[in-house]
Amino acid sequence: MKTILLVSIILIVCLLMGMVIFLTTPRLCYWNKFQLADRVIQKIETYKITYNRLPSSLEEIGERVSEAGPIFYKKINNTEYEIWFGTTLGESMTYNSETQKWE
Repeated sequence: MKTILLVSIILIVCLLMGMVIFLTTPRLCYWNKFQLADRVIQKIETYKITYNRLPSSLEEIGERVSEAGPIFYKKINNTEYEIWFGTTLGESMTYNSETQKWE
């Protein structure tokens, strides 16, 4: 009886810890958006190598553009760009090509 109770408590604690980790790790919470954004980044980098410039818009790399997103692109200058997507109301994850990091 004590063994079953102990195992149950351990399982509940592990489940709660897993939920906390999942909910506090943006890469896990927004996995689909990160996958789509990473694919777009690869297309932009390939375009940059092929044409020796950044695309003016996502349409140039064959992506559909919508005001609703889910992925947005901004050419900052001739060598730098940002990709971002919304997470919660008023918040977003942004990738900067200069730093090659998500913030």
